[in-house]
Amino acid sequence: MRIRIGVDDAAASGELFDWLRADASLIREAEVRPGPAEPGNLGALEIIDVVLGQATAISSLALAVETWRRSRPHRESLTITRPDGATLTLPSGDAENADAIRQFLAEEDGGSDQATQ
Repeated sequence: MRIRIGVDDAAASGELFDWLRADASLIREAEVRPGPAEPGNLGALEIIDVVLGQATAISSLALAVETWRRSRPHRESLTITRPDGATLTLPSGDAENADAIRQFLAEEDGGSDQATQ
């Protein structure tokens, strides 16, 4: 399953990318790479692609994202996009999202856009 993570801030996105690549549990089960350059980005790493090889990688990704957000003094908003195009937006300031990420990624049917409170 290919997941795309977008972060509002390019510097924060780069830090999340490094954080995910350093997570041994996640890297054993997933491939983390820069997303494609998008018009207007000027090459900044604002999109991260994560290819999950196994269903168990969902939990590793969810925990890694939540841990990264908790470690930051300012928690940027980020959006996770599933292969079916459905999105989950995690608002800035909210750090505890592992369960919401797990549930969102585990959904097998195509759903509409969702956001956590």
